[in-house]
Amino acid sequence: MADKNTSSAVCLDPGDESGDVIIELPAELLDKLGWSVGDQLVVEKSDDLILLKLKQKASGTVQQEP
Repeated sequence: MADKNTSSAVCLDPGDESGDVIIELPAELLDKLGWSVGDQLVVEKSDDLILLKLKQKASGTVQQEP
């Protein structure tokens, strides 16, 4: 059963024999999620699903070792 926060996409072969895939995310989905070009995503495999999650952005402060 599809969850209201679930979307599906087709994985495309880039044709370079790398084994990589290209996933095109519709602009409407990006807007809904608040994602934009340049955001980094985390990829997780769960059963027969691949989950994409927005990678947490680092805070603006950098803590240095003494």
